[in-house]
This record gives sequence, C-alpha cells and structure tokens, in this order.
Amino acid sequence: AGESWNTGKEREGGLGMASVLFDIMPLPQNDSENPVVRIKYTPAFEEAMGRFRALLVRGELGERGLQVTADVIEVNAANYTAWAYRRRCLEDIGSREVWERELAWSGEITQANQKNYQVWFHRRRCVEVLATGDAAELEFIAECLEEDAKNYHAWGYRQWLLRHFQLWTDELGFTASLVKEDPHNNSAWNQRFFVFKETGALADAGAVALELEYAQAQLRRDPHNSAPWNYIKGLVEAAPKELLLKKGSSLSLDLLRLDADELELENLCLSPVPRLLPGEGAKHTPPSSPTFTTVQRDLSAAQQQQPLCREDASAVLKQNRCLSPGGASRMLEWLTQSGQYSR
Repeated sequence: AGESWNTGKEREGGLGMASVLFDIMPLPQNDSENPVVRIKYTPAFEEAMGRFRALLVRGELGERGLQVTADVIEVNAANYTAWAYRRRCLEDIGSREVWERELAWSGEITQANQKNYQVWFHRRRCVEVLATGDAAELEFIAECLEEDAKNYHAWGYRQWLLRHFQLWTDELGFTASLVKEDPHNNSAWNQRFFVFKETGALADAGAVALELEYAQAQLRRDPHNSAPWNYIKGLVEAAPKELLLKKGSSLSLDLLRLDADELELENLCLSPVPRLLPGEGAKHTPPSSPTFTTVQRDLSAAQQQQPLCREDASAVLKQNRCLSPGGASRMLEWLTQSGQYSR
C-alpha cells in the first residue's frame, strides 16, 4: 500500500488517480501505554488506517480521500466510517463521471463482499445519484443471487430498486425462474408477495386467482413443500375478503380448494384456505382422497368397539402408516373443527 502512495501508482479503487500522499503521515491508533490485549494488525492495515485517521483529523475531502478510503476498504470492507467518508468525498467532487466510475468500482467490491451491508448501501447511493436503475442493475443483483439465492442484503437492495424506479414488469417472471430452480426458496416466494403488495395486485381478483393457481401448481410438484402453503395463506389473509367470498367470483371457495385426489391428505386436511374463510369455509367439507377414505375406515372400526374421544382418535390416526405425525395432527384438527370429535 505504501508503495502505491509514494510512487503515485494508479489504483483502480482510487478511480485511477495518481495522487501523491507523501504529506499525509499515518496517525497511529491510541491503544494506551499498556493495553490489556494488543491486536496484531498487518502492516498494510496499520498504514491504511493511520493515513485515514490523519485525513479525518485534517478534514480533507476530494480525490485523495477517495484513494485513502479505497485502501481502507481493501483491508476492511466493513469499515462504516470509511464508506461514509467516501460518500462525502464523492459529493464534494460532484462530478457525474466520478460517480459513474464509482458505480463500476463498487460492482467489484460488492461481488467480493456480498454479505456486507455497507457495500449494498453505497451502491444504492451511487444508483440514486446517477438515476441509473434499470434492467442492467437488476441483472447485476441476479448474478449475485446466483451465488446465494437467499442473500438478504441483495434482496433488500432489489426491493428498493424496484420500488424507487418502478421496475415491476418482469419481476414475477424472475421469481418464477428461481422457484422453478428451487421450489423451497422462501426468498423468491416472499419477493412474489412483495410485488403483489406493492403494485396493488392484491385488490385484483383475477390477478390473485392466477397467483393461487400458480401456487397450487407448485404444490402438485411437492405437496410437502411448506413455502407455497404459506404463500397461499398469505394471499388469502391479505386479499380483501369480499373478493374471496363474492358469489360468482373466480376466487370462490371452489377455486381455493385444492384437488384432494392430486395432493396428499396430510397437507390438504388442514389447508389454510378453508380455515381462513368465513361462511363457505366453515362447512368443513371433507377431502375425498384415497388416504382420507382409509383413515375414515380405521376410525369407524374403532368407534364400533367404543365411542372415541379426541385423544382416542389421535391414537388411531398416529398408528395409520399413511399419515406422518404432522398429517395425523392436522387431520385430527379437521375432524374436531367439523364436529366429529369434541375437544
């Protein structure tokens, strides 16, 4: 690091500037005369931080500030103060060209430190100043998500970008590609709900109907996947109930119920949709899958011997090999709600 400062060697982090920093003498860290534990920093870290402290004391902004903060970020990308000071330098220079080069530089830093909050916030500021929120920036985030599809920082930045620049057009298609790749990707499901909420599509009966059909299609791929179940529950809770219960509406209960013959009972018997809907949903119409018929037969046989209470019915369900423990519990809850067994 010292060589580049003293020789004026160009550094990409300093935006290609040949600044001479020989007059900025490093200011050592004050650890007191007898520190309890002395941290062994690398020489590069000590020099970078020493020059940064000196720059802060002098209050110098501008191009040399960019070069010094670039060196600090190189040794510690999580240094919040360095990032904040760097933005002050950029604002002091006030050149669009400098902001453009900063955005390009931040791309490399962000890709190398994707779980770092500071890098994403800094990139957001660059895009905000340049007003360059577009498909290219969405593609940059998509590339980062390829490494970690559940990166909280990347998703948060993407949501800001969509909302700030109104880039909603292809977002459902993007999340669909992620769900196709990994149906259990809760981040992608959450993003779909974010789009519906932010665009007002939750108030559109047709849009919600299509989205429920999409979620049901994913359940047919894997009935054990909790993500689409939770998504359906979220849609039904958030959508206006008058849309869901309006007679003749495409969002009637018939549409919301999943086909029992195609889905396994342990997920279907306590489907979140009927429980959330008043009126029609309170009828508790039983599923008609083969598994349900088998379990009903076991319960009927047991009841012929003696009346069953809820606990007895629970024991019978748990012995049935067609049901997982969770499925048995959910079916018992359905039976109780329908009035077949008292609590």
